[in-house]
Amino acid sequence: MAEAFTPELLRSLRKSSGLTIKKLGTLVGRSSETISSYEKGEYKPPRNVWERIQSALAGRKPKLPPAPLQPPVLEPIPDPPSFTFAEGQCYSVRDSPNSAGFYAGGINPMSGACCIFRYEGKDGIHHCFRETRGGWRRTYTDAQLVGKIIEEVEK
Repeated sequence: MAEAFTPELLRSLRKSSGLTIKKLGTLVGRSSETISSYEKGEYKPPRNVWERIQSALAGRKPKLPPAPLQPPVLEPIPDPPSFTFAEGQCYSVRDSPNSAGFYAGGINPMSGACCIFRYEGKDGIHHCFRETRGGWRRTYTDAQLVGKIIEEVEK
């Protein structure tokens, strides 16, 4: 049966066990200031804390509550990629295969079924291209070009 808490009992048990206030606090998961306030009679420890204190003073390892969750360590956000193109130069812009080896739209750009674009310039965040055979216009942002296979080609 556990003894009822009194500040005097705590102080005498701690001193007879040879523990400092700081060491006792570490053993039971409380600050030295909290242990000191228990010994001064300013506060009464909760029952579970008093049981941990008695275990520690009896030389047994007290069962501590789980440690509080630590915030995750955040990695810095890398700078977004940026792409530069030469005005008037032609480029091939193709999708990269996914992990299963398939291409977006089911077309393998290595089969020659890819488009050749002439770079016309930048409009805001958009890189503006014109397809050399059909004349249609295509724009890409830097974010849309991430993961694409971009090659400079002759036309």
